[in-house]
Amino acid sequence: MSNLIDYYRARSEEHDAVYARDERQGDIGIVMARLRDHLTDTHVLEVAAGTGFWTETYAHAVRSVLVTDISPETLTVAERRLDWPDHVSFAIANAFAPGRHDVDACFVGFFWSSVLRRDVARLLGGLATAAPGARLVVVDNRYVAGSSPPISRTDEEGNTYQQRQQRDDPTWEVLANYPTPTQVRADLHAVADDVEVEELTYYWIATANLRVR
Repeated sequence: MSNLIDYYRARSEEHDAVYARDERQGDIGIVMARLRDHLTDTHVLEVAAGTGFWTETYAHAVRSVLVTDISPETLTVAERRLDWPDHVSFAIANAFAPGRHDVDACFVGFFWSSVLRRDVARLLGGLATAAPGARLVVVDNRYVAGSSPPISRTDEEGNTYQQRQQRDDPTWEVLANYPTPTQVRADLHAVADDVEVEELTYYWIATANLRVR
């Protein structure tokens, strides 16, 4: 994970460029609507929030949201994104062990793809411990040839990687997994009930109810 953290820390100021692509605007509108549908009037824990792009889409509809990320640089970008309402707070936290929180919803946006296959269970277990009984909403990328960067290699465990060119910096090799809906459902069923997965053209959206352990 350290290489991945360094990569996102280095590109924190330009991280949102992909969301400006014209062809993705329809899907982005759907994702924004789904987030508001699932999170309105809830107390939310958001893990691996990055620059706060998605937080901005639902923050005014919730009762409270704790926005967390492991990178201070990236979280600073999120804090400075806009004049947030008083019920939005920020904290440094590891997505795999975010701590216990009294919330009824948990949101993970575009982080699952950055987790090694063998660590997905650890991620979800940490969320179930952090927010038992909460509604979980997960959004991430689908692989779309011609739009997504090509896969540069696949390792022996089935993890896939891409070469990413950052402005004024060398090329980085970045973990970028694209799980199938069947994989997502199987992973979520280990810690949650009422699992649903929706596929859009560029993104997938999963919802589930985390079990109380």
